[in-house]
Amino acid sequence: MDTCPQKNQLESIRPYWFTTDEVGEHMRIETQFQKIDEFEKLFASFFVHKIRTAYILEIRQLAFTLVLSSSSHQNTARNGAGINDCKNKLSPLDKFKANLNRRKTTNSLVTNKGISQLPDPYRAILKSNIAYVFRSAINDYAEIDFSKPAHILLLKAAVEASIASVNEQQGRPVNEALVKFFIGLRDLYEVATGELAHASAHFDEKPHSKFEKLIYLGYQLVRGKRPYPSALKAYQRSIARQS
Repeated sequence: MDTCPQKNQLESIRPYWFTTDEVGEHMRIETQFQKIDEFEKLFASFFVHKIRTAYILEIRQLAFTLVLSSSSHQNTARNGAGINDCKNKLSPLDKFKANLNRRKTTNSLVTNKGISQLPDPYRAILKSNIAYVFRSAINDYAEIDFSKPAHILLLKAAVEASIASVNEQQGRPVNEALVKFFIGLRDLYEVATGELAHASAHFDEKPHSKFEKLIYLGYQLVRGKRPYPSALKAYQRSIARQS
């Protein structure tokens, strides 16, 4: 996954039209991707043997959709509109889909370039869906060849899934997104580990169990350095809302 340069690199290469606010936005996105990476690694560390790819893709999708909802509302607060709130403004994924459908011939290099030029988090979401959609068609990701009509069809399916994921999150209140995140996280944890997902309070106000550490780090994806009791309360409210 491509990431943004560090702050000092951004400052050194920034052209005169690249504003300080835009540098801050790149750094915010970079920080969130680092948190998602930590979140994935924590989940993977629970398994003695290599974790199933499907579980990694699902945990990644949960994290990305939660972060996307948070990003959408932060943009709304700053600009008065979300990433995709304007009906006349297509998202980067919609534009990529349109370009893909307009092409009369398939060209793997052009398609790969189009994917690489998508801004995050759209690119990361698409790559995650590509990995999932292609899982039964290839043995290694190097086998993906977008000059093959069959692979283009799979790519289009991944694009559609990505657009659906983005549209589902746009405009969704962050608290509602947290509910969906925590419920999905609980269900995935129980299926993947075979253990009951349980979280409770402790005298030191720190997470103790594996699942407690997971909900705490997941909560920090959108709430920053809040204490564990805040994450626990948010999780308990989410589960209560489901029942």
